[in-house]
Amino acid sequence: QAKEPRDEKNPMITIRFMNEDELGLAADIDVSESGSAIYQCVAGQLKRIEQTWQRADWSAETWQENLADWAFLGRDVILGAFADDKLVGMAILGYHKTATMAQLVSIHVSRAYHRRGIGSQLLAKLVQMARDMGKTEMYVWATNSQAAVEFYLNQGFQPVQPGHAFYRGDIEDIPMIKML
Repeated sequence: QAKEPRDEKNPMITIRFMNEDELGLAADIDVSESGSAIYQCVAGQLKRIEQTWQRADWSAETWQENLADWAFLGRDVILGAFADDKLVGMAILGYHKTATMAQLVSIHVSRAYHRRGIGSQLLAKLVQMARDMGKTEMYVWATNSQAAVEFYLNQGFQPVQPGHAFYRGDIEDIPMIKML
């Protein structure tokens, strides 16, 4: 279990495996955000577009719907980041995308805990697990928000190029790959 130092603004963060029975805790994660730019992927190239946008927090029902969708994609590993006993981040990995590729199905960190390295810690653990399973690539459909795309770029992901099996030019989300 990875832990961060504790201080008044930064409670102890513990990252651990979660089981299916704990998924209802996901509703505690505040996914609301706003920004002044989004990205589009045009012919495998990222294009930044200045645009004010907002995403409201998800209701418990929306979380349940998304968790059901993610179960279909494969929830082989579920990691949670806990501030004391409160779930503040979660990441889901699917091992079975292809023989060599794992899929980062989902990664979310509660708004109040952004920019504290929690997402990076969750991702690093999933990357190591994928490597341990013999995977050489990790795939994600990145939300087109500036924060999400730049997070993935900073973690070594690159946009999928036209001609790749997972490239689709007709969606808002951005397909990205990281070599492991």
